[in-house]
Amino acid sequence: MQRFKNILCVVEPGDASRPVLERAVNLALNNQAGLTVAGVVPHLKRGTELPRDGSSLADLQSATVKDRTRLLEAMVAP
Repeated sequence: MQRFKNILCVVEPGDASRPVLERAVNLALNNQAGLTVAGVVPHLKRGTELPRDGSSLADLQSATVKDRTRLLEAMVAP
């Protein structure tokens, strides 16, 4: 009997999350369930120190999201 249909696994990029991700993959395989892997990027607030290259807060937030996305994609790559 299938216990799970969909599994959400929220991880931080890095080796510490590897066992959590492996467990989620095994659960998904054993239950023939879908697996969604997500990460949380904190919202940068006003007052955050900006680089001197003229980047805006929005630029910095966008770069942070892109970097985190790249790291998560590397974690889930076969």
